[in-house]
Amino acid sequence: MTSGFTAIYFFIYSVHFYATKLEIEGFISLFLYFGYTFIMCFLFFLLTGNLSLYIYTLLHLWKGFKVL
Repeated sequence: MTSGFTAIYFFIYSVHFYATKLEIEGFISLFLYFGYTFIMCFLFFLLTGNLSLYIYTLLHLWKGFKVL
């Protein structure tokens, strides 16, 4: 969960960026911005979660084979 929290932080920052810096008008533009941002954050959440799982698994396998 902690590795995936980076994606949640990224989404919160994108909302802040939208509210303070962007000048997007119209519902379609708003929908596209947050839609693509959500997809990107979700993929980043999956990527960082999977990478930490693979690294954790590889480290435990390495420790197990090191004992042998």
